[in-house]
Amino acid sequence: MRWLSAQDANLKAFYTLNLIRYVGWNQKALDGDFVISVVGNKDVAEQLRIHSAGKRFGHQYYAIREYDKVEDVNFGQVVFIGNDISLSTNSRQLLEKARNFGVLIITESEGMINQGAAVNFVHRDEGLRFELNARNAGYANLQFSSRLEAMSAAINLR
Repeated sequence: MRWLSAQDANLKAFYTLNLIRYVGWNQKALDGDFVISVVGNKDVAEQLRIHSAGKRFGHQYYAIREYDKVEDVNFGQVVFIGNDISLSTNSRQLLEKARNFGVLIITESEGMINQGAAVNFVHRDEGLRFELNARNAGYANLQFSSRLEAMSAAINLR
């Protein structure tokens, strides 16, 4: 079962780095490093480091940061929240910061798309898929491209 978890982390990291290319970012997000903060999932953080090593997001270098608690997050462009972290207990604080800083919130727990996440990885039909909530992205002044919205329904990640 550990290999399945490692495979999931690999896929989530790979697709996180790819789907962010289909997000309309505000100008402030394009300054400095492109920061992806990971809360509560060391495997995804490690895979993000591996997949982003030596690569850039446009002209920005990737910076992957790890946190144990949502309250400790120093916001960048993306916050990936692991399935052991309860977004519902921290959602008000997190969503307010996301709105102020233009942060894309990505989660990996069933139901989180209705708790403020803009992207959520879920297991469906014996595979890993991602679901989108454009309204939640819009609250942070972000916009999904129509291509990304079409892919979310069609792609089985495993």
